[in-house]
Amino acid sequence: MDDKQYRRTKPPINSRITVVQNSDYKWGAIDEQGNVVVPFGKYAWIDGFQNGLAKVIGYNDSMSPNIVLHFTNWGDDNDMADDTRVAAQGIVNEAGDEVLPLEYNIWKFYGKDYPTIKYFKGEEEHTATFQSLNPSLATEKKNNKSE
Repeated sequence: MDDKQYRRTKPPINSRITVVQNSDYKWGAIDEQGNVVVPFGKYAWIDGFQNGLAKVIGYNDSMSPNIVLHFTNWGDDNDMADDTRVAAQGIVNEAGDEVLPLEYNIWKFYGKDYPTIKYFKGEEEHTATFQSLNPSLATEKKNNKSE
């Protein structure tokens, strides 16, 4: 991959896909041969791939990718999350398929050593393992140990 043709890159962690930003400031993802896996501009933002998965944010996100919830009555005992301003986030796999649709608020996991991924929909908290969202990960680890 020629890093000079991209504005920014996010190298993979235990994955084969690199996230890149092109000269038009659009995010996409490419494989080791430079083939586009996630089309440029499909998502407003893509975090790096880790364990075969990447967090994505859709265009209907009305806030920064780093700020996810807007609270009403800030400081009151009745703080309420304003769901109309929750970022539309999901998770894609190395094939570019959404394994978690753009319906959630997802904790950042790229570059962290978390065993699971936490995600929220409204008040509901969910936890998933990397293997549950990317079943090929367990197979790849098993195959690599047998070599």
